[in-house]
Amino acid sequence: MPPRTRATAEPPAPYAYPGADKRNAPTSETAARMTPEQVAELPIPAPEPDYDARVRIPGLVWNRQPPPDHARTYGPLYVHDKVSPAQFVNTLLKDNPQSDLFAAFNGFRKPDGTPADDAGWFPYEYRGHWTNRLIRATGQRAMASLLYKDNLRSQVNLIYMDPPYNISFRSNFQVAADSPESGDTLDSIPKDPIAIRAFRDTYRNDVHSYLDGIHEQLILGRELLADSGSFIIQIGPDNLHQVAMLMGEVFGIENHVATIPYRTTTNPSTTLLPEIGNWLLWFSKDKQKVKYHQLRQRMNDRSDILNQWGHRAKYESPDGVARNLTSEEFANPNLIPAEGKLYIASPCYSDHHSDTGRSEVFYLHTEGGPCPEHSRAWEDHRCEPACDGPNSACPLGRKCGEYCTAIAYPCPTGKHWRVSLRGLHASAQEGRLIAGKNITWKTYDDEVAGPSLNAMWSNAGRLSNRQYIVETPPVVLERCLLMTTDPGDLVLDLTCGSGAMPVTAETWGRRWIACDVAAVSIAIARERIATGAYPCHLLKDSPAGAAAEHELAQELLPPSRRAPFAPPPPGGGGYGHDPALGF
Repeated sequence: MPPRTRATAEPPAPYAYPGADKRNAPTSETAARMTPEQVAELPIPAPEPDYDARVRIPGLVWNRQPPPDHARTYGPLYVHDKVSPAQFVNTLLKDNPQSDLFAAFNGFRKPDGTPADDAGWFPYEYRGHWTNRLIRATGQRAMASLLYKDNLRSQVNLIYMDPPYNISFRSNFQVAADSPESGDTLDSIPKDPIAIRAFRDTYRNDVHSYLDGIHEQLILGRELLADSGSFIIQIGPDNLHQVAMLMGEVFGIENHVATIPYRTTTNPSTTLLPEIGNWLLWFSKDKQKVKYHQLRQRMNDRSDILNQWGHRAKYESPDGVARNLTSEEFANPNLIPAEGKLYIASPCYSDHHSDTGRSEVFYLHTEGGPCPEHSRAWEDHRCEPACDGPNSACPLGRKCGEYCTAIAYPCPTGKHWRVSLRGLHASAQEGRLIAGKNITWKTYDDEVAGPSLNAMWSNAGRLSNRQYIVETPPVVLERCLLMTTDPGDLVLDLTCGSGAMPVTAETWGRRWIACDVAAVSIAIARERIATGAYPCHLLKDSPAGAAAEHELAQELLPPSRRAPFAPPPPGGGGYGHDPALGF
């Protein structure tokens, strides 16, 4: 097969989100067409009265001051260009047409549902397909505009914020895109006036103005969060307790979900007790409704398996012979033959009696197969111990073959089988049940999901190739994202830095909005997002994904009930490649 050339290569298919839309944001070219009311800088409305009622005692006391007027307003966020990984790759293909200037407005519709061909000239008046956004602005200004201009109230599922850990200039800015370092000399001061003003406003009153700014962003963030949404702040030891009390004031102490420490270094330079980590402060808008997925730690090798299973682990050779592990194999798992499997015997029952038949006696054929006279034996009858002679009749009037070797296993009192009796029978046919005084089933080492993740992240990892002066290990961002969101959910990163969170969101099929005030940060993030290599997920609503989903569903049915795959007809819904419908 000849190699694929650039001219014949198919352009990549980016994620689309047919179930989500957005308002048509203005561009710098269309700003002249906007009304004075649309362009005007408007004051951010005062917090709703319920915030005063949410203040808890004891509370954090500091010299609270209102921010300067220009920091307490919001206006339009202009779209300067539309860049995506797919668009970047398409520009490398031969004979690829140039992008349309108004491509960002394609797909927008009028309130009556008809296409809006002139959407580019009437910002905030039409709604159309979703596009991810990278914004250069302070987090406060971006949130206010998204809230009051783009009308994203109660639509964000996760807000992630990585503010400066302490009050220092060098923790805030990186001067050059090609060097993740920042010094204390005049050469290290950014030439960007917007960044300088943001720093001045943030620290004009030292830690007091620092807390003012975070408090303001927490209030705006709470308005943006969905009822099941989460707000996670990454913070260091300097202001951990102050920020935690601020979050408790805004969200309510009852909506605190977790405080997660994670390790960042192993060799700190200090003369006192070393602090080797940072913290994640996780609050929800409503803890009773918060979205949460239990994550599990990866099992990397057989050492991790043995650490979890201990001496209950056994070895099974390829021919099905089982044995205990030797002490040498426990000490050095590399001595365990690679061609076999490790397994553990797990009980087949759980607590509480069942009234649906799952606490009844289970009859196990020691030969492992069903009654040879009946192809649907388990659905039509059960073998009884009384069938103890050649060609004898069962109590149900069925023949069980020459000899019946069924053994009765009563379910223990107050328990129920973890699966149905039919499921136990299927497990026996597959050789997964171990018959002894009680029955147990085998769980193999390649079926172990790993221990549940808790709130102590000692193995979050360190960065080996830092691209920005402040960067979070990818494992930390990935865990936060997967714990609190589903595919298609919206993630807002208020301090994106080098773009690590947008890249993580893009990888896992989440919609995202990211912002940062520094031009260097935006440049690094823009390049990283556009040129990143992302995995190709098989989506349920794609032709290949629908076929795979159908095949998995058919495997659960008996052969007589299986049906061929029938793709939906053209125009009858079709495929939208929407991660929100599941991977």
